[in-house]
Amino acid sequence: MSAAKYPKGEELARTYAQAAYQHTTEGWVSALNSVQDRLAADPALQADLNNGEVGFVERQARLETILPPDTRTDVRNF
Repeated sequence: MSAAKYPKGEELARTYAQAAYQHTTEGWVSALNSVQDRLAADPALQADLNNGEVGFVERQARLETILPPDTRTDVRNF
């Protein structure tokens, strides 16, 4: 539906909702893209993270090293 079919208040609410969604997901997308880029550049690291013989805590620590320093806690926990 086009915005013209919505009353002014509903259009404004939709705009704010979209802005809130973008703000909320921005940190996730940025951090995950960074991890993806680092893994693509380092196949050995990717192999280590996928290696079930390497303990979880060690793999988690390795993954922490490639997350951007300003990554939010909820993204880190994901």
